[in-house]
Amino acid sequence: MRIPVVAALLVFLVSSTANGLNIAPISLGRIDASGLGEGFDFYDFHTLEIQLYTTLPVWTILNTRTTDTHFVGESNDGMVFCDLFRYISETTDYSVLNGRCHDIEDGLPLGEPLQLSWQQLSQSESSWSLMQQYLRAQWEAQMDSLSSWMRGSKYEDVVIDVMVIWSENCECARSLLGVDCNLSSRTRANMEGGVQAVILDTNVIHRNSDTGVTFSLVHMQRDSSGYRETTSSQTLTDLALPLANPELRYIQNLRHIHKADFVSFAIDIRLDAEGLGGMALGVNLGWPFPATPLPCLGYTVFSSQRMFDQDFVPAHEWGHTLGCAHDRGTQDDCDPAHKNKFYGFRSPSGTFRTVMAYPCTSGECDNYQGDGDCFAIPYWSGDASWSKTGESLGGAGNSCRDEIRKNKKAISRYRQ
Repeated sequence: MRIPVVAALLVFLVSSTANGLNIAPISLGRIDASGLGEGFDFYDFHTLEIQLYTTLPVWTILNTRTTDTHFVGESNDGMVFCDLFRYISETTDYSVLNGRCHDIEDGLPLGEPLQLSWQQLSQSESSWSLMQQYLRAQWEAQMDSLSSWMRGSKYEDVVIDVMVIWSENCECARSLLGVDCNLSSRTRANMEGGVQAVILDTNVIHRNSDTGVTFSLVHMQRDSSGYRETTSSQTLTDLALPLANPELRYIQNLRHIHKADFVSFAIDIRLDAEGLGGMALGVNLGWPFPATPLPCLGYTVFSSQRMFDQDFVPAHEWGHTLGCAHDRGTQDDCDPAHKNKFYGFRSPSGTFRTVMAYPCTSGECDNYQGDGDCFAIPYWSGDASWSKTGESLGGAGNSCRDEIRKNKKAISRYRQ
């Protein structure tokens, strides 16, 4: 069975030739799956048809590993490998498949996408010309928005400056290469594109939730010390306590030079890394201190492998540094007498969870009774409702958004 899927995607390097469009590396990312029907489980099928653009060939992707969450396969001509999963996009208002396709010949990713509107792109017969105009307009709007943001009160907009460093093996993993691979300008470009896309994705979450926060990427680079990660907690320690490991001490100087409010280090979880982490306010963990944002807390760790999965992992870890905790069920804090509001939120019916919440689990104090997918949506919890279902995103009693609004001014002044 073949299921037609129309993709609304960014084509990174396309040039016109006498024979039409000559395709260089292509980015496959946000795929419009709205026509597949409610509750469609795409991973149950043997094939998917993906067309990057109306003037480009249709790829038939063959399912090579059926799982309960992913469609993993390669094209019938052996040129492309795709790893896809489904979630709901608020910004485009349709169900999408999210994923990446890679060139099997050299194992390198074909890039990372920006989110584009298929409706915008499909209205013109002059496809590449319109795409160029659309991308330019989107980029200029983003830059205008960034330049207009200002640091101020909880009701004003702030910019939080972010610096991202990554290990050598993280760069290898990003390009689907083995540990201790030969690094190149191509592997660097793949990593840099991924970091830029993570910042854009995180800003979508802030815009959706009206936090008044925008992230600005002020610097990114490969680690220059040869640092070899072991666990995320150790990397966090090495970042936040430079005396603990002189290898990463140079990052403190970089943070000062680039005036970065937040510093993130991306690792390769193949090297026995135990997961991911972000420095949280102590009060959110039940400790008496610190209760206010401090520059020494502005560190996170995430992995190359989880930059673009359905859990918004980098944004989740940054959420900790902004003052947010996991959901009440995970934290076992459902006592109505407790006034803390900095928790993420899980829908009782299992329809969704916000960025900070863990997957829905029966038997915890938030009384999850549903049988839904409980997938993460690009929102912080707060006193608002999700337009898809009308369900509350947490109400006043679970408002990571309010916590971010409260802390953002101090955080945006970590480094000035």
